[in-house]
Amino acid sequence: MLEKDLELFIDSFKTKVQHRLKTLECRTELQGDSITSNRLVRYFPSSGQGKNEILKLLREGSIEIRKIGPDKIEIKWAIKLEASIFISACIGFVAGLGFGFIYSSIPILIMAGISFFLIAYFIGYIIIRNQIDDIVFTSMNQTKFINT
Repeated sequence: MLEKDLELFIDSFKTKVQHRLKTLECRTELQGDSITSNRLVRYFPSSGQGKNEILKLLREGSIEIRKIGPDKIEIKWAIKLEASIFISACIGFVAGLGFGFIYSSIPILIMAGISFFLIAYFIGYIIIRNQIDDIVFTSMNQTKFINT
């Protein structure tokens, strides 16, 4: 019975994850145990409802759920971070130039640029990780797992 319930749980979880991703305006595709997503990003200064679409960090990735034993599942996710790297590089470049001009020093320009790049990148990574964790945990909590 547990085997059958686990399969139902996995199917329900996949459905909930797809629904959550679609609310974030992501295209989803189910490929075996994996759900791949690709966020629709419109490159307009203002994309309606006062939101700036260019700054959306969660753009493309996958969430995989599979059974690894008679009563265990494994959930893995992977996200492409190119958008976060690009935005972080822009922030680092601008901050580096700003501090470089203020202090008229090349070493300060380089150190400020690298520091602000790393800070922005890790903030972006934390934001993305929290979004994915929210999708996974919310989908798990909404999925009923009943062992009869």
